[in-house]
Amino acid sequence: METKYKIKEKDDEIKLLTQEGLIQLLKLKRRSTYLWSAAGFILLLWVILGISYFAYRNKVKTNALLAIQNNEITLQKKEITDGIAYAQTIQKAILPPEKLLEQYLPDSFVLFKPKDIVSGDFYWTEKINNNVYFASVDCTGHGVAGAFMSIIGHYGLNRCVKDFKLFHPAQIL
Repeated sequence: METKYKIKEKDDEIKLLTQEGLIQLLKLKRRSTYLWSAAGFILLLWVILGISYFAYRNKVKTNALLAIQNNEITLQKKEITDGIAYAQTIQKAILPPEKLLEQYLPDSFVLFKPKDIVSGDFYWTEKINNNVYFASVDCTGHGVAGAFMSIIGHYGLNRCVKDFKLFHPAQIL
C-alpha cells in the first residue's frame, strides 16, 4: 500500500511537473516568439531605413544634377534671347523711320507688331523722282529665320530700285 501510495504520489508529482513544465515550455515558446518577432521588426525597420537613406541620397544627387542642368539651360536661354534681341535691333535699323513715312505719305500709318521678338514681315519705302515706292512684305518664316528673309527682301528691293532702276511693281517683283 505504501508503495502504491508512493507511486501514486510520484505519478501526481510527475503530472504536476509535466503540467508545470508544459506551462513553462509554453511560456518560453511565447517569449521566444516575441523575441523573434521583435528581432524581425527591428531588422525590417533597418531595411526600410536603409532603403529610405539610399533613396534620399539618390534624390539629393538627382536634384543637384537638375540644378546644374537648369542653370545651363537658363544661361543658354539668356544667350539665345540676347541674340534675338540684337537681331531685333538690326531689323529695326532696316525699317524706314516713322518721320520719313510721315514726310512721304502724310495721311498714312504703319502698324508693325511682330509675332515674336523679330519678324519675317517688314515694310519698305523709297522716294525716287517724286515717286514714292512703298512695300508691305510678308516673308516666309517666323522668328530669326523670318528676320533673315526680311533683311534679304529689304536688300533686294533696294537693289531693284536703286541699282537696277526698276520702277514698275511687276519688274521689281
